[in-house]
Amino acid sequence: MKKLVMVGLVVLVVIGLTGKGFAAGKHGTAAEAEGMVKKAIAMAKAKGNEAAFAEINNPKGQFTDRDLYVFVYDINGKCVAHGQNLKMVGKELIDMKDADGKVYDGANKYVIHFSKGQLPPVRGFWSITMYDANYFFVANSINRYSISARQNLKANPDGSIDLYIQNQSPGTDKESNWLPAPKDKFVLMLRMYWPNEKSPSIINRTWTPPAVKKERS
Repeated sequence: MKKLVMVGLVVLVVIGLTGKGFAAGKHGTAAEAEGMVKKAIAMAKAKGNEAAFAEINNPKGQFTDRDLYVFVYDINGKCVAHGQNLKMVGKELIDMKDADGKVYDGANKYVIHFSKGQLPPVRGFWSITMYDANYFFVANSINRYSISARQNLKANPDGSIDLYIQNQSPGTDKESNWLPAPKDKFVLMLRMYWPNEKSPSIINRTWTPPAVKKERS
């Protein structure tokens, strides 16, 4: 049986908005959304995944607040907890292994290619965080542990954006888009805060993360 760990093997933690029944000024904030995700991860570390997922699935629990809720996918793209719709639990929506179906390894170099206008569709913000095989941040020469649009990503001439996932620098001209990896196994976690409800959206599957492709030598 595969071991499931919220920090590491869980690759996607999402805060969503129901968008229903809330008066102006009653919506959660971006800071509250981020805090809710951190709280969920802390509970998984302290009490285990089973307890954390049960609380996330509880519509009256601490991970459902006004129009904010948490849902979680494992590394195989299977929904393991959903604060808004329990029918989603167990469904496989996205695949976050590499394009060859292999787990990530720092001996390889990877590229995540976002076509123009196809960065994760959110009303808040998104980030991709790097964890090593023991679920810790990865020490690196540029002190970067996650990457997002808040880091002035460099676009290609056609407007697309490539993210470089590898142990060594891809070169100074590409370092703005580099997420350093360890030399061995690692895990990527994509977080999306306030994802779009309308297309394109991860919620209705009109947007899915692009494949993480290993560079061919």
